[in-house]
Amino acid sequence: MTDQDFSSDSPPSGVPDPRTEQIQRAVTADPELFSLLAELVEHGDPAILRVAETNLRSLVKKTRRSDIPWANREPGNFDPPSD
Repeated sequence: MTDQDFSSDSPPSGVPDPRTEQIQRAVTADPELFSLLAELVEHGDPAILRVAETNLRSLVKKTRRSDIPWANREPGNFDPPSD
């Protein structure tokens, strides 16, 4: 990615970027986890990065909460909701 990739998404100067603030809090809260991720990125092996990205995306999907009770069920579960 280049600086141009972020230019349209960047907040005006002087306004803190919420993603940057979130990353800074994460570094403080769990430096070991951030260090592991940084090592993977620094190594730069495309295959390892793809696997890491896939795993992270899967974990993020699992942590998302849904307002719909049946949205959190396993695929293929056709039983009616119990609530």
